[in-house]
Amino acid sequence: MLKEQKDALIDQFLVLIHYSKQVIPFLKNLDNKEKKALVPTIKKLGRFHNSWDQKAKTKILDSLPRIIAAHGEGRKSRIIEAGFICCTLKDYQRLDWSASNHVIDGKYEEKILSWYVPSWFSELINEDPPWRLDYLKIIEWTEMDILQPSDALIAQKLVGILTERNHGFSKEPWAYKLNVLETYPQTLEDHIWKVFEHPTSINLGYYAADSETNRWHQAFHQLVDEGKLPRERVMKGCLAAQSRDLDRNLSIWFMNLFNSFEPKEEELLILQEEFFIALNSPYSKVINDILKIFKGLVKKSAFDHRQFIQQAPELLTSETKSIVTSSLMILDKLGRKWKDLKGEVCLLATEAYIHQDKNIQVRVSKLVKKYGAIESDELKLKILEYAPFLFYEAKELVGQWLDPEEEEEMDDFLLEEYNVLEEGNKLAEYENFDDILFFLNQSLDRNELIDLELALSYLPKLHRLLEPQLVNRLEPFLKRALDSFGRKESWSVNRGDMEFDYYRYLNDYGKKLMNDFPAQMENYRDYRRLKREKFKEEHWNKDFYLPRLKPIDGHKPKANLYFIFWKLMMKSKNILESGHQLELLSKPTHRPCWIDPKIFIKRIKNYEANRFNIDFYDLQLAFLRLAPESNAKITEADLAQIQKGELGDMLNYHLGYASLPQAARANLQLWLPLILIRNEKKELEEIAPLLELEKLEKIKPLHWEAKATRKRERQFNYTSRKMEDSGDFYIERKLVFQADKSLLIKSNISPFIKQAKKFLGMNTESRSSILGYVTYLEDVNSYFEPNSFDTERFLYFFPSYPEHMVRLIIKKNLVYSQYSGEVDARNIASGLRVLNETWHRGNYGEEVFVLLAGSFLHKKKICKELALETWIKAVSLGKMDSVRLGRTLGKMESVEFAPLKRFTDIIFGGMLDVSSLHKKALFELLNAMIPLLPDQAIKNTKKLLDAYFELKQELKVQELDKTVIVKLECWKEVSSLKSLINKNL
Repeated sequence: MLKEQKDALIDQFLVLIHYSKQVIPFLKNLDNKEKKALVPTIKKLGRFHNSWDQKAKTKILDSLPRIIAAHGEGRKSRIIEAGFICCTLKDYQRLDWSASNHVIDGKYEEKILSWYVPSWFSELINEDPPWRLDYLKIIEWTEMDILQPSDALIAQKLVGILTERNHGFSKEPWAYKLNVLETYPQTLEDHIWKVFEHPTSINLGYYAADSETNRWHQAFHQLVDEGKLPRERVMKGCLAAQSRDLDRNLSIWFMNLFNSFEPKEEELLILQEEFFIALNSPYSKVINDILKIFKGLVKKSAFDHRQFIQQAPELLTSETKSIVTSSLMILDKLGRKWKDLKGEVCLLATEAYIHQDKNIQVRVSKLVKKYGAIESDELKLKILEYAPFLFYEAKELVGQWLDPEEEEEMDDFLLEEYNVLEEGNKLAEYENFDDILFFLNQSLDRNELIDLELALSYLPKLHRLLEPQLVNRLEPFLKRALDSFGRKESWSVNRGDMEFDYYRYLNDYGKKLMNDFPAQMENYRDYRRLKREKFKEEHWNKDFYLPRLKPIDGHKPKANLYFIFWKLMMKSKNILESGHQLELLSKPTHRPCWIDPKIFIKRIKNYEANRFNIDFYDLQLAFLRLAPESNAKITEADLAQIQKGELGDMLNYHLGYASLPQAARANLQLWLPLILIRNEKKELEEIAPLLELEKLEKIKPLHWEAKATRKRERQFNYTSRKMEDSGDFYIERKLVFQADKSLLIKSNISPFIKQAKKFLGMNTESRSSILGYVTYLEDVNSYFEPNSFDTERFLYFFPSYPEHMVRLIIKKNLVYSQYSGEVDARNIASGLRVLNETWHRGNYGEEVFVLLAGSFLHKKKICKELALETWIKAVSLGKMDSVRLGRTLGKMESVEFAPLKRFTDIIFGGMLDVSSLHKKALFELLNAMIPLLPDQAIKNTKKLLDAYFELKQELKVQELDKTVIVKLECWKEVSSLKSLINKNL
């Protein structure tokens, strides 16, 4: 086709689209080439109609050969009709989000389908069925050879034809039209069976007015009773549906339909093959119904017991307790009926020992004791395999197969102290320009949480190696930092505010390079200028980003916690501008955040040699990060390398070579973090009067209690436009924190408290000590809402003394167990992750135990799993106060702060069978927890007692704690607990 002909065709088409309804006759007379020539124009018109952007619309109109006015719904319909005739399937679907619904319009059938049916028409209808298309229209189009419907389409539309909504005030809102199924012979001969094979809505909505009877249930029964559908085929269809890819509700609907036929015993035996296939269903309701049927068939000679035995292992390892129990009952009946199967039945039953459920294990043991042969070596080996994980009662029942000399007992192990300074934990050191630049680029990608702090030491090192010919190699790195700084996505789920501060520092460094190397940084200067202009154009960005492009010296963070990182950045900038070959004292040397004491001493020596001032923040962070094994690594000769003075005294004290010197009392704000880490009661009491506190170890300690308060529910009244009492009540369970004001002496405020108050203001001069940070966290009313991805970094600042940061996590994220959200869970998980990595003390404060106990009771799986890992590690290291943890759990559950099931699931899922050492620790925990629980047993107390009495038997405990006995006597009033308690007292 010539260009002139094509342009004339398009012009004529556009005129008809805009001014006339004669588009269809025009298109009817076109050949395939002419239709194809119109496709680009139709697509542009479609984009014009779908676009909300006026600029985009103008651009589309300008690209057309003829400018036309904006078209309305009538023109939109003509465009879609033209697309139906000229376009491919994909192009047609792009014209409108509901393109398939247009073809069900009667006009299409009259104006287009009578003379033209696209080759892709059936594919369109089958993939995206129009919601107004019904089963009768499908039959009609099929007979007209317009549509080749898929089986899934037939099934979906067939289920909607049985009922029709009555309009008006009819007592029967749905009209029941069973006779419509007999209109076409293929409906009952073929189409109705497709309903059993494909997902449909047959289980939804088709109810009679006066009952809950599903109309399709009623229809199948009526058709079977009248002989229009074979009964056996319908029942087979119901069972076959269980192996289809159907959702739970639909599968259960077919199973209920099957059960409603109340099949006789002989029918059930005929359908055995279908039953065994249906046992592969993913839904426990279906499997339980089948197993219930098998219980009645198992004693029949025609029952295929071999097939059941083949499928039994999968049933016995199911996570659903009822399936396991039913399977064991069937095996028991098989052993009773077929004597030659007894050995096989016993071996199969032992598969259920995998479940940490006392009732299941006892049922298995009773079955084995009943049918098992004492001389069976195979059975003995199988039982011995599970012996370490068996409950005491289950183990007693099969004791004749357990030889005490051969039975493997769990190792009573105590892990060696984890050496954080081992070679595998050592962080790489970068010396040359290329390696440092590569690492700094990586620091923008959040590879490791500690990378930002490492970068603060590597940036001055890179600057010392910088030469004019190397400056242009920094340009991509600095542009990335500027882009990250000015991009909203940098505050996404993968970024924290600390990274944002780091980007500011890098942009500050870029400005320094522009001054030092103006020629080499010309491109970066232009890039920065364009970025500033972009910020000015975007008004919502202007006031936020532009001030932050200023030097970091004059832009201090408003949130006090982030002031720590700001101080480290300022120290890094100071080192960079001085040109000294130094690094931050607090720079970690080993993962995740520890410092090798020998390297720390070298750094101190280097600072002294260069006569460079030591920042107190940097110094105290370094002390808090010294590896816990440092007292075994450093000798007095190593310490002798440092000039004598207060710094040497601090190291000697911290590493355990000296007691607290008298001179420390004159500068307690500097020494206090070291005193808190040492945590010796005598020293704390000695210096307490100097701080005018009764006990230093209780500087506003975490005072908390769990409360359950009955409250009225409130709801919004749309008439009065006010919140009003609904008349209903609910129980609010929460942790309440209170400051212990009695510890402060009111007569005089010490210099320490004054220092803290200055810190809470924005006085930079008074922030020389990390103690201000600790005091800030102790303020009950302090406002702090950290980005959840910075929480781990804050905890990495203080691995040796995490209590006060943990306290903040508790107050912000663990007050309500039932209202905890995703951000709360992330913060709690971050705290647990760091505690697990850095756990090395046995005398952590109350905060750590509240976080651990609250995580055991948390609804999020990640929190419970991390709490379990932390407990296992701490017990293995001999650093867990199980009694204290038990009291904390008991105190929380005294008001049922969270469902007790959350904790009992963890006990049976991971705490009970780690080692003998962990069993002893768990028994201590429960001994401390049980006396604090309510006198009226709360839900799931029986499960807790199962674990407690199991540990009592395993550890051969002769007498229970008196406080536990008192509580058990109270619980004996509960009928479900009475026999269990009497049996074990």
